[in-house]
Amino acid sequence: MKLGELQHEFKKEFGVTLRLFHKLILADPNIALNSITQSTQELIIDKDNTIKELCDMFQDTYGIKIQIADNKDTQLLNIERKLRE
Repeated sequence: MKLGELQHEFKKEFGVTLRLFHKLILADPNIALNSITQSTQELIIDKDNTIKELCDMFQDTYGIKIQIADNKDTQLLNIERKLRE
């Protein structure tokens, strides 16, 4: 799966923007997830997860730093906020 597809599905499901980083810069949405991580594990993301929990999950599972921004991708969300809010 390409990163852009993952970001599109994430926004569709949760209504917020998923920013993915590779080597401390925003990752190219046209590259495949498996090109920046060796992990083949799937994450189970719940709407009751906080932003911090989600960031930790991506870091621990894939070694990828993420940020979660509002729907318009203009402001980062508070790490204590739950995805369903």
